[in-house]
Amino acid sequence: MHKAILRKEIENGDIIRDFFLCKISEVKSIQRIIRGWASTPHIDRYGDRINPEAFRGGIGIYMKNPILLLNHDPDKPIGKILKLEIKDQGLYIEALIAKKDKDEKIDFTWADYAWSLIKRGILNGLSVCTHKDIKFKSLNGEREIIYWDLAEISVVTIPANPHAIIESFKEISVKEAK
Repeated sequence: MHKAILRKEIENGDIIRDFFLCKISEVKSIQRIIRGWASTPHIDRYGDRINPEAFRGGIGIYMKNPILLLNHDPDKPIGKILKLEIKDQGLYIEALIAKKDKDEKIDFTWADYAWSLIKRGILNGLSVCTHKDIKFKSLNGEREIIYWDLAEISVVTIPANPHAIIESFKEISVKEAK
């Protein structure tokens, strides 16, 4: 059992932050996490607007194989989606970018490449893709998509929807379970 020490930061007599300090005996791996909007209801570069509810019917099936690709290339899987949320503002995601553990012999070149560019703020677009059904209605000369069969989500260089972006990224240490 590790000893944890509670620390408090106090400013002008008020506690502004509580936190614990503890020693982790061994870090097994680092997880690389991104969060952001895979889709928003803004008009995209093709003149389409995806209603966030358009994803509701296909999320269950998608989450059975929640792949995250680089630039919609099926030969460049870079991670997986951990969480999808349909909100008024769009389709919000949390995703894991793959990283090799110290004992693995797998090549994660594309994931490492993507992560390097994400960290530098060079690569920050997200995009959704379908290979099947899209249902839409026309509204004032615009096409509003009301059903989208989600096939994959990608980190992309240029998203069709300029508001579909990575909002945050971080690396998290994961302790080996004993």
